[in-house]
Amino acid sequence: MTERLYDSADAPNGGVRVRAMLNIKIVTWSLGIFAAISFVLCVIYGLIVPPSLHMAQFLEMALPAFKWLTFWGFCLGLIESFLYGGPLLGLALVGQFGLAIFEATFALYAQAKFNYGPVEVGAVFMVCGLVMTVFQVGAVGFLAVRIREMYQIGVGFGLMV
Repeated sequence: MTERLYDSADAPNGGVRVRAMLNIKIVTWSLGIFAAISFVLCVIYGLIVPPSLHMAQFLEMALPAFKWLTFWGFCLGLIESFLYGGPLLGLALVGQFGLAIFEATFALYAQAKFNYGPVEVGAVFMVCGLVMTVFQVGAVGFLAVRIREMYQIGVGFGLMV
């Protein structure tokens, strides 16, 4: 949806200021449908490949009503993936958007405040990436044997909020 505002003569494109608006209802439905399609593809993948390679255990753990290879389990799993998928993927989308905004803002701030160029900003992001990698490997390796994955995911999403 685009809204055109004609009240500003100093707008950069000839007096027309264009503001894009994001409809949250459309985004939520899109993410829910995407999650439901992903669920169907995971089930189809599980029917094609040997049982040692498919995701039945993960799907049964992530979607409590889902039971592998039952009609009602599939229907309930599809509904659950649609209902859970919208908010969870939306939260991940917001988190990734926030990270992208941080990176762009930091690059502009570092250029203005410290006269950093692309090489210096890249070096700062490299150090940040290495620290995050070491922490994630250490923390995930330590926590994986002590805390179930679903609790870790819940805490991670909770910390993002």
